[in-house]
Amino acid sequence: MMAKYAHDLSIAVTGKIGNLVYQRVAKGNGNINTPGTYDLQLRQQKAITDAATPAQLAGRARISAATAAYQALSDAERDAYRKRASRSSATGYNLFVREFCQAHPISEFA
Repeated sequence: MMAKYAHDLSIAVTGKIGNLVYQRVAKGNGNINTPGTYDLQLRQQKAITDAATPAQLAGRARISAATAAYQALSDAERDAYRKRASRSSATGYNLFVREFCQAHPISEFA
């Protein structure tokens, strides 16, 4: 007998197999019941298309610039951002990117 789906072989499968996606979901929210604290959701992956609109491209360019600017910081500067971010649930990188985006409107990257 040949198994049709990966979950017929194992209950610990997650990820993408062909065009099928296995996701872990909260108990009772999946379409494959499993023993334990979570269930699985099996769904088909639709074709992913990238519209690449001007707004998306400008947003990506701004995040790329923020990442490059963060990577150019010295260790002491990064530590200062980490210390400031420790007061919230953000990371130093996330705090830097937020402040970079506030200082540089998306229109600069359009």
